[in-house]
Amino acid sequence: MKRFQGALALLCAAAMQVCAERVEVGACYAEWADGRLAVGNAQFERTWVAGDAGLVPVSFVLKNPDTEWLAGAARQTKAAGVLAVKAASARRSAVGAEGLRVEVTAGRSARPSVLWVFPAASGALIERSDAERAAVTADAAGASGIEVDPPRRETRQAAAGAAGAETLALAPQHLRAVQVALMDQTDNHNELVWEREWLLMPNEAPFTVQGCVLIVENTLDGSGLAFLKLAPLPHARQERDATDFAVHAGRRAVSLLFNGYPVAALGYRGGRAGRTRALHAFQRCLREVRPGRDGLFLSNTWGDRSRDARINEAFLLKEVEAGAALGVDVMQIDDGWQKGRSANSVAARGKGVWNGYWAA
Repeated sequence: MKRFQGALALLCAAAMQVCAERVEVGACYAEWADGRLAVGNAQFERTWVAGDAGLVPVSFVLKNPDTEWLAGAARQTKAAGVLAVKAASARRSAVGAEGLRVEVTAGRSARPSVLWVFPAASGALIERSDAERAAVTADAAGASGIEVDPPRRETRQAAAGAAGAETLALAPQHLRAVQVALMDQTDNHNELVWEREWLLMPNEAPFTVQGCVLIVENTLDGSGLAFLKLAPLPHARQERDATDFAVHAGRRAVSLLFNGYPVAALGYRGGRAGRTRALHAFQRCLREVRPGRDGLFLSNTWGDRSRDARINEAFLLKEVEAGAALGVDVMQIDDGWQKGRSANSVAARGKGVWNGYWAA
């Protein structure tokens, strides 16, 4: 009987070895077995296990030297389902770098996730085929005039995470979260980039963030994770009020809400400079730089303040000199008067629309 049990154990172990698979594309790799999937390259390795509703993150190692970013409790999570994995070399777009595309279906989820790993990127890009709209709301109690804080009551979503979100429970104890807000429409906004910071202290209430960039940095050594959502700015989306990230400061956990858009999680070292390098390297994976096509410095000068009064040869020559001193490759001048003088021209001394503008 004991011999039979021993032989059975050997057969099971052999079967598990047969089921283990690994695919490599250049420096990128994906390896999966027994409901566990790991992807990475020379800079990082991320690991998930199959959960009931999809992939559950259990490890994020930033290499050289190896530093684990996920908490110990997350790393103890066991697989609760099976994985169906397809991995192959691919390009995300015609102008993108070659990388490893990993399509994964986990647990009872019928919709696959797609992971992209590029040789030069310090993290993976995740695409969710589902477009669940799950808003996470943190309590926002107003001042009552009584100098006593009311008992904090977390919403069920804030405590458990939103449906379809990926929640990372972080290991470092001293963390700073930075929201990077980007704006457009320079007629309405003079400041196009601004930041808001939170120290993730135990008494900080859970909060949500809108925007395409969220940073979580270890204040002791300047290493961190940069979360980048490949999406339009919030005000330009169909669903303008959707939450992009949810942060539970007391638990040092960050939830990534996809809402139909891909999200990349990139590791870095070296503070702000290292963060910038990681983001630039990832951008070059999405669009490879080709000299003569990319990286050109464009100067765009508008004549809307002085109207057509200063758009003349002398002005243009000065712009060329100033652009050359700055290293400008292409100079573009906009005056808005495609058909000569109009009611809005300085010479016309008039006000109003640009006659014939829309017919130009």
